[in-house]
Formats: sequence, structure tokens, C-alpha cells
Amino acid sequence: SLHDFCVNGDFGCTEGVNPQAGLAYAGQQSGRPYDGVSPLYGTAFQGGGGQGTGGTVFEISFKAGKPKYKTIHTFCMQGCLDGAGPYAALTVGDDSTIYGTTESGGKKDKGVIFKLTPGKKQFTYTKLYDFCMSGGCADGSVPRGAMALDAAGHLFGTTFNGGTQNKGALFEFDPAGSGTETVLYSFCSQSHCPDGQLPSSDLLLGANGKFFGTTYQGGHDDNGVVYSFQNGTLTVLHTFC
Repeated sequence: SLHDFCVNGDFGCTEGVNPQAGLAYAGQQSGRPYDGVSPLYGTAFQGGGGQGTGGTVFEISFKAGKPKYKTIHTFCMQGCLDGAGPYAALTVGDDSTIYGTTESGGKKDKGVIFKLTPGKKQFTYTKLYDFCMSGGCADGSVPRGAMALDAAGHLFGTTFNGGTQNKGALFEFDPAGSGTETVLYSFCSQSHCPDGQLPSSDLLLGANGKFFGTTYQGGHDDNGVVYSFQNGTLTVLHTFC
């Protein structure tokens, strides 16, 4: 194994514990295959050192073929205003800037969008957005799927809850902009939710700005759907069961 979590008497599991998502690397969003030697980035859902027990972001780098594990951020260090419980996989830009979400923590305890900017010796953590800042969490809450990053540097993702129907939302966020999050679609906007509800999977970016994803429930038998989204229109590609 490259790393075993919480072993060798690691009191409190300071490096994190219970990772829920896969790994990410620079160039992944551009479709570049993993080269086997570049740093890998991931999250642990719980654990952390000091006052932080809300999970961690970590890096696995390779030197002479040997893996080296390093914690680059520990969540829940300031009353969890920086977020807690990173559930989704990270999104890494070509410049190695890391973007991600937590499913809880933040001002409303409904999750945050964050970035980690690489420096000479360490990453700098910045919280970009707190979910559920609009009435009834119309802007979304509890993100659980990995975000997609387009060529213009905009982030796209989903939240498990929130939106106008509180059944999840598809959103856009510009990290370089004013910090405004835009909801592109609220799930269960149609009677009895044939358009799906409770999206928790990663969002995939296809050609011409078309997105693909799944929902946990919704559809004609409430067992989930596969959908695409483009230019403001959501299309159900498959209804399960």
C-alpha cells in the first residue's frame, strides 16, 4: 500500500481517517492520463490533528519511487467555519491549485467550497463559498460529488440538498470572480421528480459545455436517473428500474 491511515500509534488519527473519495492529480481535468509519478491528492472524511477533527486534505508524492504522505490541510480548526467532512474527490487545476468541497461546516453548517494554492513550502487554504446563504438553501447545501473545472477556470458541481425544492442543485462558481455562486438547475423541478433528486455523484464535463451526472433518487420509480445538462436544459438519459 502507499499509505495506511491511523497506524503506528497515531493518537487521534492526526493524518485523517475514513477517506470516502478517489484521488486527483494536476492535468486530470484536461484529460491527461496519470503518469505514475506526479503528486496525488485526496481527502480523509474524519480525523485530523490539534483542534481539527473534521477531516484532512493530503498529498502523496514520490521520490525515487517511494511514496511520501503529507497532510496539507486539517478541517474544523476554527469552529468548523473552514468546513468539515470533505466527502467528494478533489478537483486539481493544471497549475496544481486544488479545489474541493465539504459536506458540512461553514457559516450555516451546510458545507463550503475551498481552494488550496500551492506555494514554495506549503499550500494556502482559502474558503471560497458557504452554502445555504440564501433563503431555504436555494443556493444548495451538502455537496457530495466532485466538481468539474472548465477551460475558463469555472467550477461546476452539485449539492445533495438545497435548491428551490430542497432536492439538490447544479451550480456554477467562478473562483476568480466576485464569489457569487449561480444555481443552474434545481432538481425535482418537475412534478413527482422525473428529472431526478439528491445528486451525489461526480459531475463530468463533456464537449461543448455539456455535463453528465446521476441522481440518487427520482425518476419514474424513484430509483435515480442519468442526466445531461447543457444551455439551461436538463435531459434525462436513463431512469433506473
